[in-house]
Amino acid sequence: MPEVKKLDRDMEELKQYQRENNIEIHGIPQKKDEDVYKIIVDLSKELKILLTQDDIGIAHRLPSSKTYNHRPIILKLVCRWKKEEILKAKKSVPNLGNQSIGVNDFPNRKIYLNYNLTPYNKLLYKTARDLRPQIKFVWLKDCKMFIRKSENDSAVWIKSEEHLSDIKKSLQ
Repeated sequence: MPEVKKLDRDMEELKQYQRENNIEIHGIPQKKDEDVYKIIVDLSKELKILLTQDDIGIAHRLPSSKTYNHRPIILKLVCRWKKEEILKAKKSVPNLGNQSIGVNDFPNRKIYLNYNLTPYNKLLYKTARDLRPQIKFVWLKDCKMFIRKSENDSAVWIKSEEHLSDIKKSLQ
């Protein structure tokens, strides 16, 4: 059985690695006949980053089982350093909204840029965030999840549900 868990963990790491150059963009309303590439280039201008269509591997709306007009956009960049540049630039524009990129529908709606986590890692990240306030810091870096119980503790890389369960037990 431990061999199966190791294979599952290895497979999950591979799935996440395939998403290493991706960014999920939330909050931009969908329009009929929209040009997602233009939206991305306009967004990069607002972030003061030079991004051309050559930097973009692919960009499209994510499919959804629900029918609504705010489906997230997935952006796959050619280079990982460009992804990090975009995410870093977003921190300097905390109130990035639709109006700032010329989308007047829902002008006060914020735009969020996130790592593109696998469903398993999204759930793991949510579970870790739910441990607050016992765990003071939970964050993502390069699609890896880290926690710190307090300012004085060292960071711990959370790789699996079992690892997080062990940490939960130590909090009790």
